[in-house]
Amino acid sequence: MPQQDFDNFKHRLKDWKETHSDEYDLFEEEMNSKDGAGYQRILSLAITLVPAYKKLITQKANQGTFDDISDIENLFTENKLAQNLLYEFEGADKNSIVPAMLYWLYFGKSFERMIEKGEELRKTPGIGYIQKFFIASTIKILWQQAQRRWTRQQSMNYLKR
Repeated sequence: MPQQDFDNFKHRLKDWKETHSDEYDLFEEEMNSKDGAGYQRILSLAITLVPAYKKLITQKANQGTFDDISDIENLFTENKLAQNLLYEFEGADKNSIVPAMLYWLYFGKSFERMIEKGEELRKTPGIGYIQKFFIASTIKILWQQAQRRWTRQQSMNYLKR
């Protein structure tokens, strides 16, 4: 996505937030709730948009291999997850979590909160083996994305000097 398009998209997200603050607050509350319902909704959305994700995660869990997650990233790229989320944002209905989720990802403390929540959920008694691996892979992806975002922000700050 060219920089101008990206900047326009971020502006549209901010506009959405201004006109949907109650929806965003509810989403953020759900993401901070103890039961992890917000994270389950995001996982369900990912599986809906990329059905092969569930199978891939299950395979990785059965093999106990989460050291390399490039196959997950490739799967998301091949299935155009980012583009599908943008389309969903543009045509979102009232019940869609996509606008709030995208705002949270770009402007909220999403990476930090998801990693914290993931660690909490992994330690929850009674959580299944497969769910723990879903969470572990998600944490790893989030950590890598947070590092990329931080590096990109540091580069942009350096260039602005």
